Amino acid sequence: MFAAKGLRAVVTSLVTFDFHNTIASCDAWFDLEIRDLPVRTLEILDPSTLDVHSPDGITASYRSLRKQVMASGREVDAVEGVRRVTDALGVRLAVEDIASAIESLMHEAAAEATPIPGAVESIRAIAGNGTRVGVISSAVYHPFLEWTLERFGVGQELAFIMTSASTGIYKSNPDIYRVAMENAGARPDRSIHVGDSEKWDVWAAKEAGMRAVWFANGKSDPIVDREMETEPDHTVHYMGDVAPWVLGALERRP
Repeated sequence: MFAAKGLRAVVTSLVTFDFHNTIASCDAWFDLEIRDLPVRTLEILDPSTLDVHSPDGITASYRSLRKQVMASGREVDAVEGVRRVTDALGVRLAVEDIASAIESLMHEAAAEATPIPGAVESIRAIAGNGTRVGVISSAVYHPFLEWTLERFGVGQELAFIMTSASTGIYKSNPDIYRVAMENAGARPDRSIHVGDSEKWDVWAAKEAGMRAVWFANGKSDPIVDREMETEPDHTVHYMGDVAPWVLGALERRP
């Protein structure tokens, strides 16, 4: 159906943000995500296992699993990841017990989460302009983001929170960005992603057709040992500078 002559069709604009080191800083959570989750879960549910099996070996097994996820682009969430690692040890834990232990660990870590300066203000400014705002993150435990963003006071500003755990897609696969745009009803040329990873926030978002703002926070990416493959459309060193550029860019054609 064509719009009536003289009327402009409504075009949905979308701005998405990465979570870790873009909106929030929480080393305790990040350590669980990438390294410590199986050992910390076993400390709660079956500490005797750690007398038989080396904690370093258990961690190495989990790190191998995480590398497989990055290579394939197919996520394995927190509970399933711990289950696979413990099953390989011959330790059978009930899934509901694993889930309960992980929830406890994640709540403990959530208390340490702090907002990146300027991030909350940028989200509010963009959402307050009528632009849809979402979060896209590679995270094995989706509720952690919900708890944290609510505590930061921006939960109601967000149209969605999308994680690799909730979608089954790791950010090494640009499809996670395509799914976000499709669900939001936004075209790639009206969509901008903001994040600190040169690989997963710049390259992957631009592969999906979005524009990308790189938050150059001076932190090296401990997961991705690769140089930037695609130049960002804009670079900021302070998250409070994101909103003015984004809102201006959405007023212009890319």
